[in-house]
Amino acid sequence: MVLGLAGLRRAFLRFPLHPLGLILALTGGGYTGWAMLLIVSLIKMTVLKIAGMGAYRALVPAFIGIAVGHYFAAGLVWSLLASFGGQFFSDRYQLWF
Repeated sequence: MVLGLAGLRRAFLRFPLHPLGLILALTGGGYTGWAMLLIVSLIKMTVLKIAGMGAYRALVPAFIGIAVGHYFAAGLVWSLLASFGGQFFSDRYQLWF
């Protein structure tokens, strides 16, 4: 189904359904990540409306860096702190990925 949606998005300009939406709907990822997806969508629309496609393409590496940084900080560093720091770290921050 995901490959089918990806093919439709490639074949038809402005096809409304995204393969990632299907994955989020089927796995429950939208339950914990809906606010993040809304904020990212609003930032993307704002950048495209105000600055255009050139600025959007220039900002894509920055947003990828933010996502990788979040994964590094929350997934690796905080997991190590929670593993070796005991109850203090494991109760402070819940990982949702």
